[in-house]
Order: sequence, then structure tokens, then C-alpha cells
Amino acid sequence: MPKQRRKTVTGRVLHDPVKDKLRPMFPLDLSKCATVDDLVRGMGNTAFTGRQIGDAAEIVEMMARDKDCFVVMTLSGALTVAKMGWCFAI
Repeated sequence: MPKQRRKTVTGRVLHDPVKDKLRPMFPLDLSKCATVDDLVRGMGNTAFTGRQIGDAAEIVEMMARDKDCFVVMTLSGALTVAKMGWCFAI
């Protein structure tokens, strides 16, 4: 039988951050960012979109290093309306 989680005084159930695979956040220290790589990796330790940028950079790096990775690029139709079509070469 699984162990029941205890409720706090307010009735909330506290979760285990390790089991939930949560990562700690750290403030972005720009004085330690000498390169764009340092900046993006530092952003990956923050929250919201900064963390998503860091996660995306890690994924792109893994894909670039994987010789068997096949990449298909998909684009939003809104890019052409925003006049960003020249950003991509076909």
C-alpha cells in the first residue's frame, strides 16, 4: 500500500521535489556571463521563458552532437505575416 502524504495545518499536501523531478532556481548573475553560452546556460537555471530557452539550447546541442539525429524544421504561418520570412533560407 503506498504511503499517504501528510497534510499541513492548512490542508495542503506537500510533494517531494526530488520525486517530482523539480530543479532549483538560481539568480542570473550577468557578471559571470562572458559568452552567449554562459548567458543561455544561466537562463536555464531561472524560471519561465528563461528556463525554456536554456532547455531548448540543451536539446539543440544534443541534436547537433547526435550523428543519427534527423531534424525537420516546422514554422508558424505567422512568421510570414510578421515579415520574418527572410530569416530562413530554403
